[in-house]
Amino acid sequence: MAIPINYKKPRRINFVSVSLTLVAASFLYVGSQLLPNFLAKQEAYRALDEISSKFSGSRGRYLHDKQAFRSLSAELVAELRRSGVSDPQMETWIEIDSPQEVRFGVVYSEYFVWPFDVIEAHERVVELEYLLEMKR
Repeated sequence: MAIPINYKKPRRINFVSVSLTLVAASFLYVGSQLLPNFLAKQEAYRALDEISSKFSGSRGRYLHDKQAFRSLSAELVAELRRSGVSDPQMETWIEIDSPQEVRFGVVYSEYFVWPFDVIEAHERVVELEYLLEMKR
C-alpha cells in the first residue's frame, strides 16, 4: 500500500520564477538592442542596391558628368541616413573599377549599450559593399 505524501504548495514567488523572469528580461533587452541594428543593416544594403540601380540606368551620364556623380554620392548618404544609419563618421564610396564594374559601399559603427552603464558600450563596425556588374 502506498502512503500518501503531502507536499507543501510552492510559493508563487520563488527562486525558479525569479530566475526565469530575469532570463526573459535579459533576452528581451538584448533583442531590443540587436533587432534595430540588424534592420538598419538590411535597409542600408537596400539603399546601396537602390542607388546602384539608379547608376546603371544612367551609366553614361554618371561616368562623364562629375556634378551628377557628386549628387549621386550625396543621395547615397541621404538614403543611408533615412534607412537608419546614424553614425556621424559613416564613410561611403562609389568606386568605378571599369565601365562594367562599379562598387557601392558604406562603413559605419553601431553600438550595443548595457543598462546603467554596467559594461562599457560595445562597438561593432559594419562594412557593406554592393558590386554592380554590367554587361556590354
